[in-house]
Amino acid sequence: MRFKNIIFPTDFSESSLHALHVADEIADKFNSQLQILHVIYDMVAYADAAAVMNWYPAMYVDLEKAAKEELHKVAKKVKFAKDPQLVVRRGVEETEIIRYADEQKADLIVMGTHGRTGVGRLLLGSTAEQVLRHAHCPVLTVRSDT
Repeated sequence: MRFKNIIFPTDFSESSLHALHVADEIADKFNSQLQILHVIYDMVAYADAAAVMNWYPAMYVDLEKAAKEELHKVAKKVKFAKDPQLVVRRGVEETEIIRYADEQKADLIVMGTHGRTGVGRLLLGSTAEQVLRHAHCPVLTVRSDT
């Protein structure tokens, strides 16, 4: 099996950054392109669009700018992969991760999981679980002990 194109989605949490080291090592071993993806949750998809039109564009410009700055910080933690690509998307996290992986013809998605159980998982859901269920490429989840 050869992994030419690896997607690493991050929410900037410690658990996702733990998975970065795994993605980085795999990218190095297979001489793969590493793409670091952050999805800004698009609340407008679930809100009354007319109610948010006044602040929506400006808010997302600020969020995208902040996300890009954070992605540059994450990229500095990459030790092995050459020139990781930094990508910001807007939407529902699991949907955009899967869509982006399909668009890029990803060979692997490496992502962290918070390891929530019980009520926490029920209330918050699991982005990693949804990606595992619906992605068209292999998904490696890395659980952090934090």
